[in-house]
Amino acid sequence: EAMEAIRNFRDGTEWDTNGLRDHIEAGATTSDPYRPELDNNFDPPKWILVEGEETIGDFTRKVVFKKVSRDPLTQNIEPTYNEDNDDSDTRKVEATVSWKNENKKIKLVTYLTNWKQ
Repeated sequence: EAMEAIRNFRDGTEWDTNGLRDHIEAGATTSDPYRPELDNNFDPPKWILVEGEETIGDFTRKVVFKKVSRDPLTQNIEPTYNEDNDDSDTRKVEATVSWKNENKKIKLVTYLTNWKQ
C-alpha cells in the first residue's frame, strides 16, 4: 500500500516544487523516514508525505527516499550514489515494514522518475 500511495503522490505533484525531488532537496537527508497519509482537506482526498514512521498495532512502516546517480556512458543506475553523476529526475524509494514482537522486516525497493518531464 505504501508504494502505491507514494506513486499516487508523485503523480499528483510537481517533481521540482512539491514532489519527490523537492523532499530531498529541501534539506531532508537520505535517511529521513516518511509515511504516506491521506489528506482529507482536499476534494477528493490526496496522498501527502509526513515526516516520521507510522506504527499500527505491532507493525511499523516507513518510507525512505534516496538520491540516484547514473553512469555517464551506460545511463545505468550506479550501485553507490555519486554526486558527480546525480540524476535529479529519479529517486530510489525504500518502503519497510517491521514487526515488533517477531523481529522481522520486509523491504520493498523501487525507482520512481519524473515522468512528466
